[in-house]
Amino acid sequence: MKTAACILSLFLLPCIAFAGKADTITVHQRNNVIELKVVAPDTIKLINAITSKPEKKIITHPPVPLSLNGMAIYTSDKPDFITSAAREKIQECLSAAFQDIRDSLPMGAYSYNLPDLVINREGKIAYHGPNSFVVFGSYAIDNAPQKMPDTLKVYIEKMFDDALDEVELMPLVVDGERVPFLLDITMDISISQ
Repeated sequence: MKTAACILSLFLLPCIAFAGKADTITVHQRNNVIELKVVAPDTIKLINAITSKPEKKIITHPPVPLSLNGMAIYTSDKPDFITSAAREKIQECLSAAFQDIRDSLPMGAYSYNLPDLVINREGKIAYHGPNSFVVFGSYAIDNAPQKMPDTLKVYIEKMFDDALDEVELMPLVVDGERVPFLLDITMDISISQ
């Protein structure tokens, strides 16, 4: 009987530990409280091109911002004037930061992704995910692709983070009230001879 009770308690433990708001987490960043929804991974089935055997692949998704300091974050699939202007201003800011360091970088293709960028009610950047700055540098030494050194990647990420701290955007007003909103920014830059 004790064995059955022990086994039963092991099955119930995960249910108890994750009861309530198991699908959200809270993050503190830039003096803000951000509630994020944890998105379950997807499993897809593929046919291996080499072996022709079926394989399963698990695709994980980053958490999605839901609220900023207790206020729901506005999202829309349709770009409006404010979100379009904000996207353009942030891209200009990132381009200017890139120009400052361009001469110290090797030839190559660089891509900067800022998914889930949250703008607060005052028009300041309040949050971005932990891996927001993805820098891909495909450059060649003697025609062989080289991996970008981690120190260079960290330096570029810091430059962009400092530049984003200076950005001031027009607040988004919905139904007469300023609301936080969500943007995704992608920028591709290449350096050639």
